[in-house]
Amino acid sequence: MSYRMDSETKNFGLEQIASRIEEKEYALDYTYQRSEGQWSLEQKSLLIDSYIKNFPVDGITVARKKISDTEYSLTEYFVIDGVQRSTTICDFINNRMALSKNMPAYDGNELAGKYYNDLDDYIKRLLGNYQQSVVVIKQWTPEELKEVFKRKNNGKPLTKAQKLSVFY
Repeated sequence: MSYRMDSETKNFGLEQIASRIEEKEYALDYTYQRSEGQWSLEQKSLLIDSYIKNFPVDGITVARKKISDTEYSLTEYFVIDGVQRSTTICDFINNRMALSKNMPAYDGNELAGKYYNDLDDYIKRLLGNYQQSVVVIKQWTPEELKEVFKRKNNGKPLTKAQKLSVFY
């Protein structure tokens, strides 16, 4: 009999995700994960811009923390994939990050250099309506999490020519 990983996909508002990080429900320091702070301000601002424009954004993957060999926490999780997205959400919603000064206005609302609290209510509403998908792995072994991480991070980077054809 083949084994299937026990996981489910949920959708959370950006403020919910920020709150879970602030309350330490989502741990950002899992063994395989890159440390936070890898993205430039431009990359972080593009993520927030994607949320404002309702562009699809890759999901965040979390795994329940183990309490013992057979028990899992119902309230504490490791972020397995999506630390940069998670920290960007948290830092922006909690006014620890301003958007890039190069951010163009959206629908007549200035975004450049603004913190979350400085945004027009219309933009805050757009951000508040965004539902970020979060895959929750309920039961796992260390080998399985290593395999999940490996599979999620094994894509081949775009070549320079491919980037040029997409970005210009």
